[in-house]
Amino acid sequence: MTVCIDNAQHLLIIENGAHCSIVARDYLDNYFPNWEKQLFPTKAKNFKSSSGKMTSIGIIIKEIHKGVLTGDRLPEDDPLEDLLNEFRKGLFRTTLTSKQDLSFLKILRKNRLAFAIGEETLGKIRGHDMEQYLEVERPYPPMLRRPSYQESLGTRKEIEKHINQLLDMDFIRKIGYNDIVDITTPVLITYHDGKSRLCGDFRALNNYTKDDRYPLPRMPHALEKLAKKYIIKMDCMKGFHQNGVRPNSMKLLRIICHMGIYEVLSKCTPINLEISLKKCNFGQQELLALGHKVSGLSLAIDQNKVAAVLQKPVPKNIKEMQSFLGFASYYRNHIKDFCHITSSLYKLCSKDVVFEITKERRDAYDRIKDELTNSAVLIFTAFQLPFKLYIDSACSQGLGAAPHQRQIVDGEPREGVICYISRQLKYAEARHILRWKIAIQDYGGNMTIIYKEGRSHTNADGLNRWPLDNVKSNPDYDPEVAAK
Repeated sequence: MTVCIDNAQHLLIIENGAHCSIVARDYLDNYFPNWEKQLFPTKAKNFKSSSGKMTSIGIIIKEIHKGVLTGDRLPEDDPLEDLLNEFRKGLFRTTLTSKQDLSFLKILRKNRLAFAIGEETLGKIRGHDMEQYLEVERPYPPMLRRPSYQESLGTRKEIEKHINQLLDMDFIRKIGYNDIVDITTPVLITYHDGKSRLCGDFRALNNYTKDDRYPLPRMPHALEKLAKKYIIKMDCMKGFHQNGVRPNSMKLLRIICHMGIYEVLSKCTPINLEISLKKCNFGQQELLALGHKVSGLSLAIDQNKVAAVLQKPVPKNIKEMQSFLGFASYYRNHIKDFCHITSSLYKLCSKDVVFEITKERRDAYDRIKDELTNSAVLIFTAFQLPFKLYIDSACSQGLGAAPHQRQIVDGEPREGVICYISRQLKYAEARHILRWKIAIQDYGGNMTIIYKEGRSHTNADGLNRWPLDNVKSNPDYDPEVAAK
């Protein structure tokens, strides 16, 4: 066939006759030193040949310099084709040049052992102490011994498929009748991207286990690192089952379904953290991450995450209201006047306040839902460009600001908001507000201050004139103010 490479036509002869050769370890040791570093994993564990049953250890790809053209085709279930197809599916490189595309392929080939092609085997962790430890005080509460859920026939088939797969991979074992069972967790089936997932409903167990206090990174800081032209997303294959578990914690993770009770095997402890190539995106200029739609220039709310919340009815108790406010607060940087809109809802969660949804609170709830749907698209900070900081210093109750920048978008200069900021002043801060106003005068040489009337200054003025109430659900809660 004729192919075009770098705008030049070349005649290409493809060898598709004997598409693979079966060789022994001795042959590889003699003719291909360091062949283990070039080994790709394969789905085919065992196969039959004229000499009997054989076990496959992997695939090595070598260039063919001479060959003859035949009429044979590569079979659809060929393991080599499966491997190449998996790499093609993981690469969405529509915006990359041919040179960049080739660079990505070289990087993947160099790090191919980090990717799990099939779902039958995983590697082993080396040099890292990664073990999950769960602790529940005895005696175990009776509600932790839970029965399986009722499932439809279709759901049962999906559960059976996942359970059998985990059994084949030696991730779990079935509990016998003589085993002592104190804790069982029912499983359910969820769907993502049209594919089913087996999930344990560990909500009851979470109420009795000690929290892992390891500090997580702040989400805004993580999202800020995605302000690049090209973005990569990688996901681990069966990440839950790749977590090491201490032997004395395995009994707490037993799951139950219509097929019986199963627990994690000790073999799960040493398995490697491998990446699922099917879930990878390379060379993307826009993708979904941490509940946001991220591009190299802007940051928007992922409406798929918001859709489920918008369908829920008005909260009926404090717990439901706190859950809704916690979700909305995660996106508060996108919502102008967030403190003003939610002030009545936060007050509803205060101590000694009767839970009643008045018209004012219902309007606030509906407005927040509307703001989540039609929120502002934020731009990433470009530190090499000047800033415009919209603030209001006339109010002594709270702080409000909206930093802006003028950046080049689609070839044209446009001013955009970086984020909306608001919080209530603490008691000590409110008492000495004039001192702080005098202190910031030292920075006047690095900025130009322009006065704007409040009526024309709505982007920041509304944020501090209606600051968030000083309640425990407020991230800036001040116990000193509450005591007074």
